[in-house]
Amino acid sequence: MSGSVNPEPTMLFCLGANKAGTSWLYNYLAGHPDCRMPVVKELHYFDARLLKRFGPERRRITALRDERQKALARAAGADAEALEAELAELEDWRAVLGTGVTRGRADQAYRSFLLGLGTGGARLVGDITPAYALLPKRLYLLMQSLAAQVRFLYILRDPVDRLWSNIRMNAVRQVGETAELADEALRQFDVWAEGRETAVTKRSDYAGTLTRLAATIAPANLRVIFYENLFTPAAIARLCDFLGIAAHPARFAKRVHAGVPVTLDPARQARARAILAPHYDYVRRTMADLPPRWRENMGEM
Repeated sequence: MSGSVNPEPTMLFCLGANKAGTSWLYNYLAGHPDCRMPVVKELHYFDARLLKRFGPERRRITALRDERQKALARAAGADAEALEAELAELEDWRAVLGTGVTRGRADQAYRSFLLGLGTGGARLVGDITPAYALLPKRLYLLMQSLAAQVRFLYILRDPVDRLWSNIRMNAVRQVGETAELADEALRQFDVWAEGRETAVTKRSDYAGTLTRLAATIAPANLRVIFYENLFTPAAIARLCDFLGIAAHPARFAKRVHAGVPVTLDPARQARARAILAPHYDYVRRTMADLPPRWRENMGEM
C-alpha cells in the first residue's frame, strides 16, 4: 500500500519589532492559503513562561472568549460558524495556559496546539508576538527545538520612527485620541529621554535582540528584514520563499493599527537619534543596504 503523509508544518516565530508591521504581517499570513495562524495574534506563551504569568494570560484569553460568546448570541449562518470555530480554538489555548504549572507539559501542549493548527494541510503555522524580542537565549534555543522546520523573523524599523510610534500608541492608551494626546506623547518622550522608562527602552534594543538571535539561531532559520522595504511584491515573494510557502498577493494599501499622527519636534528628534545611535551603528555594521529613511536619520543623506 503506497501513500504519503502530510509533512509537519513549518513553525514561524515573528519577534517584532514592536510597531514594525507585525499586525499587517499577521493579517497577510492569516489570509494566505498555505498558512494557518491562531485566532489570537500574540500568544505571549514564552514571555508568560519566563515571567511565570500564565494566570494573567489565561484571564486575557478568557475575556476574549467571553466577547466572542456575546457576539455568537447575535450571529447567524457563516458568521456563527466562524465564531464557533474561534471559540473552540480559544478554549484549546486556555487549556494550554492551564498546564503552566509544569513547564515540560506546557511546552508540549504549546507545540501540539500550534502544530495542530496545520491539521488541514497548512504548510506554515505561526506565533507573532513582538514581546519575544526580549527573551533570553535559552528560550530561543527551546523555540528552535519545537519542530522539524522552524523559522525566525525579526522586522527592523528605523529606531526613531519605531520609538515615536510606540510612544504615541502608549499615549493613546493613557488619554485616548483627545486634545491632550500630543502633550501626553511628548511628556512620555521626555520621560524616556531622561532614562526614567524601561518598557519602550527595552523594545528599542535592536543590538541586544540581534546579538542573542545570532548566538542561538541557525542562520538558515533566521531572517532579519527592514519594515521600510517590506511592502513590495518582490519583498513578499522573498519572504514567502524563506517561509516555504507560495507567493501570494498582498494588500499593501491596507494599514493595520496605524498610529495617530503627532509631530515630534526637531530638537527631540535629534535627542532620540543621539540616544539610539548605538543601535543604528550596530545594524549598519551587521546589515548591508540600509533603507534611505535609516540613512537620513543617521545623517548620511
